[in-house]
Formats: sequence, structure tokens, C-alpha cells
Amino acid sequence: MNSAWLAKLTAWPIIAGCFLVTLVVGVMGYKESTEMTQLAESGIAASAVIKEVKWSQKRGMDRNFDLTVSFTTKLGQKVTEVLRVDTETGKRARDDDDFLNLPVVYLPEDPSVLRVAGEGDHSRGMFVVAMITLIAGAILCFLRIFAIRAGR
Repeated sequence: MNSAWLAKLTAWPIIAGCFLVTLVVGVMGYKESTEMTQLAESGIAASAVIKEVKWSQKRGMDRNFDLTVSFTTKLGQKVTEVLRVDTETGKRARDDDDFLNLPVVYLPEDPSVLRVAGEGDHSRGMFVVAMITLIAGAILCFLRIFAIRAGR
């Protein structure tokens, strides 16, 4: 193995970056898991009116659809939130003039926590990414320590 390449790969900023990614993605996964559990246990269904559709383009493809939606809670509170949706739902909201309402589920104690009704929990994928970056960071850290001890 080329020692210059190993030295670059096992630099402390690279190792710290792995652990930072682990932390950020792990926290995101925990938040997603917690919110999805709360929504499954005590979420309330509502019909939200789609007010605005925003998206970005990358390499000529539409992606990252955000819908501004409004709905009224069971207690009569008017709520307007931005909701990230999958590409299929976003394109439909943008292109279909008859698609005006979106079924959502919200938390009664915090209506700003809402998801499209039936949306899956993506936390498992986030936890897998966090675990992979944790393992990669640990391997790089051990390689660095081993290389230092070997007198690199």
C-alpha cells in the first residue's frame, strides 16, 4: 500500500469527518424514529391543502420537493408548514391541477410535526449509514495509530 495515500486517508480531519457524519446522521435517524413512533401512536389524520410547490434540479432531474401545506387541527388551529415529499408526490402536486389536497398525519401536541399519511420510517437507513461511517472512522483511526507506532 502506498504510504502517501495511507497518510492522506488516515489524516485526523478525515477521521474526525467520519465521526462527525456518524453523529449527525445518527441524531437525524433518532429524530426520525422518535417522530414516526409518536405519529404512529398518537397521530391525527387531516387533509392538507397544497399552497405551493418548490423543487430543485440536479443534472436535469427534478428532486427535493417541498410542499407548503395548510390544514386545520381538530382543535381549530390553522397550521401552515413546509413538508418534504417524495419525488412522485411532488411532481403530482406540481403537474396535476386536480391534486389540491394531501392526506397528512400530525401530532396533536405539536402540529408542526407532520408527515404524509402512510409515509414510511426512514430511520433504519440513517442508522445503517451512521454505523458504516462509525466503522470506517474506527478503521482509519486504528490504521493511523498502527502506522504511527510502526514509525511511518
